Amino acid sequence: TATVGANTISFTMVPGNYYTVQVTIQNADNSISVRSFLVLASTSNLSLQTAGANEICLPDTKEYTINTTAVGGIRNNYPGTIYTVDWGDGVTTTYTHCELLQNNGSISHEYTQTSCGRPPITDIVPNQYNAFRVNVTASNNFCSNSFTPISSFAKVWERPEANFNNPEYGCINTPITFTNTSSVGLSGSNNAQNCTSATMYEWYVDGVFVSSATNLVH
Repeated sequence: TATVGANTISFTMVPGNYYTVQVTIQNADNSISVRSFLVLASTSNLSLQTAGANEICLPDTKEYTINTTAVGGIRNNYPGTIYTVDWGDGVTTTYTHCELLQNNGSISHEYTQTSCGRPPITDIVPNQYNAFRVNVTASNNFCSNSFTPISSFAKVWERPEANFNNPEYGCINTPITFTNTSSVGLSGSNNAQNCTSATMYEWYVDGVFVSSATNLVH
């Protein structure tokens, strides 16, 4: 049911439906003018949910979900809407409305660098340190200013890698030195303001723990 004012016509629409609005004007000489408009009722919804933990170790892929069907989902957004995800590491990815619906809102990104040393993200509570800001925006030709950007974050650490050098051979009852050549990695767990390379070592011989020193003499 439409409400007609002096210069306006207003009516309630259900998102996702098309409406034909027909305006008829009868002049004083009884001539009639008719004009019709096709109206698409669409929403301007946007969301971003992380799949799993916000922390990953290189190399790894971080997954997120954009709500498509639940309350606040994008299903009834304008079909020509383009969604842009800034992953925070200098890479952006664009998705069409149809792509997101086809994939049930699932999106992902493979990180190739650590987030250690990134500026603090101060508009997320609590503040996040050493994290990539992940930001999603949406736009179309008709409702470009009606979407509110959504932000999350990803923390990407360098995983440690155990390695050591040993002599080609040794003698019975003579200590042999094993030199630690491990990559210590880098992380900022528990939202620490600075990443750290602090590392603990555990040496095992035939499955038995023998030392926590940096290098092993055994």
